Amino acid sequence: LFNGLLKVQESRKDSQYYTRDYLKVLKHPLVKNLNLAGEMSVTRVLVHRIEELLSGSEESSVGGSLFLSLRDLEDEDKIYLRTSQTLKNMDIRVSTGDCRDVLKKLHHIFFRAWEEIKNLAGFAQQLDYLLGVLVEKSQLANFPFNFKVVEKLHRIREELGNSLFSREDFEPDQIWDIFRQKLEGGVISFSGSPLKGLQILGLFETRALNFENVIVIDVNESALPKLKIYEPLIPREVMLSLGLNRLEKEEEIQRYQFMRLISSAKKVHIIYAENQEREKSRFIEELLWRRQKEAKKLAVYKFPRATFELKVAARRIRVKKTKAVVDFLKKQVYSASRLNTYLSCPLQFYYQYVLGLKERQDLLSDPEASCIGTFLHELLEDAFKPARGKRPVIDAKFKEYFFKIMEDKFANELSRRMKSDSFLLKRIIENRLNKFLDSEKERNVARLICLEERRKAEFNFKSTAIPFNYTVDRIDELEDKSLVIIDYKSGGVYAAPKRLASLENMKMEREAIKDNLRSFQLPLYYYFVSKEQPAARLNAELYSLRTLERRSFIHPDDYLHREQILKICLKALEVILEELFDPDIPFTPDREERKCEHCSFTGLCG
Repeated sequence: LFNGLLKVQESRKDSQYYTRDYLKVLKHPLVKNLNLAGEMSVTRVLVHRIEELLSGSEESSVGGSLFLSLRDLEDEDKIYLRTSQTLKNMDIRVSTGDCRDVLKKLHHIFFRAWEEIKNLAGFAQQLDYLLGVLVEKSQLANFPFNFKVVEKLHRIREELGNSLFSREDFEPDQIWDIFRQKLEGGVISFSGSPLKGLQILGLFETRALNFENVIVIDVNESALPKLKIYEPLIPREVMLSLGLNRLEKEEEIQRYQFMRLISSAKKVHIIYAENQEREKSRFIEELLWRRQKEAKKLAVYKFPRATFELKVAARRIRVKKTKAVVDFLKKQVYSASRLNTYLSCPLQFYYQYVLGLKERQDLLSDPEASCIGTFLHELLEDAFKPARGKRPVIDAKFKEYFFKIMEDKFANELSRRMKSDSFLLKRIIENRLNKFLDSEKERNVARLICLEERRKAEFNFKSTAIPFNYTVDRIDELEDKSLVIIDYKSGGVYAAPKRLASLENMKMEREAIKDNLRSFQLPLYYYFVSKEQPAARLNAELYSLRTLERRSFIHPDDYLHREQILKICLKALEVILEELFDPDIPFTPDREERKCEHCSFTGLCG
């Protein structure tokens, strides 16, 4: 909790709090379960409602902002309305005004009160107030060990508040550093009866005591002996020049305590870890050396080793298709991306398109590739919209207009979700788009026919018309009157089908189709547009905005065989649809390490 309080103050910009750090404090169990309105549920529900609004689950004025103002959050009425309604469903009657008061109290206790601390006396006073709130209003008292913790914290508070320099002004980060050092150095002893049962003791506490059975754990270097190389006040070099070797002395003290403890016990178990990072203590090596010298053998002991073997067997998940599922699949509207998902992994298709599962949107996370891809598509649509039906003119005036749109759109959609490093992403996007415009200037485009058009079409499969939706990023008419369908990619262009020679030898099985056809996007776009314009000389291509690489559906050397290529692709589409609708073929996972690492459903398929 105190680490959270420190971090949220460190990342604060004036009165603006970094949203992720703010939520970490609010979601701490001791905070969200505070009883500030007669019921702990009020605070808990309020915190969850705040999280939903800030992460973008619902539309609000504060959603998706990387930094937030406490006052702006307190003025967002939607938080209190949602909280009050949820509590009403739980049969807890709390007004929106009471919810607002709870939020203001939370902000005062955990945020505002820590903003203006200038000295240790003020820090100690606020710490005392916070501990009082936690003892009286939280679930802290439900756990007996917490009383010892609170007692220790009060001692630290007294020490800080009563110090000779408690009224001296310090920077806030210096005050927190002093407090954190006191926390990290704090030790709470286990208390028990010294006459019976298991005693948990430090090495120093065992002096002058004899035990029948002793278990010494963690007998590793750096743990035993535990030596501090650097002294806080006097440098080690100065101590050595004065003839004082504190390290050697401290090691001798710990060796004596350890040897005395095991010598006075009837049975001793010494436990240590031995791996690439850790080795057994020099004290154990000393014991072994003694025995080896006595026995005049190197192999004196055969140590019992404790090992924990963990075998994780991948579950073989097979989801059977019931009649209801098959009927559901036959009634769906399809797209190239849906079929590509099934081609890549049938189980992912099941989770995503049959069960309708999806990742929770989090506007507080850094923009992912999909967000940047959407941003680029929308930017290109907005910028090229005036050129629809005409020849695009890429000159200095257009570039100025283009980057003005990009500047505004980036500030509104991406910059607010990022920290100070947003300038780097912006610079990369500017650089890539500048090269894209230079490349567009060289293309012989006679007319921009269509831009980001959402279209509907049908594919006849076994006397059934399968409905499809598809979005064409762009269609250009070139100087030679041919048409090219363009699909922009923010990454690479690896999803284009292979050449005719590979497609001709392709087995009509899903795995082979995945390896050779790779994606149904270009074949379907080509097929649907060719039906609308049968006389046109047509091709389709993937266009990488990152590398400016372009890859055609039909290679120029294979263009005379375009009907044969399309026929193979449509046959592959029929095979996939037939498998998808077959009740005897279950949904199973395709395990590819690279893809599974980034899959949203990895946890479900084991």
